[in-house]
Amino acid sequence: MSDAIVPLDHQLLTADEVAELLRLPVSTIYDLARTGRLPHLKIGRALRFSRSDLEAHLAERCRAHITARA
Repeated sequence: MSDAIVPLDHQLLTADEVAELLRLPVSTIYDLARTGRLPHLKIGRALRFSRSDLEAHLAERCRAHITARA
């Protein structure tokens, strides 16, 4: 078992919290995680999402979308 501590700048969110943040259904969050389209961690049977990883992922998706439209 690991004794690693998650730094405060890597706040972990639940699927419910991510769904509220992104204004998406929780089922969509689970589908995105399951298909590898949303970065996540699996802790036991629970999925957790790093706030900083989500922000970086969303920023990259926005950049890619803007570039594709240009």
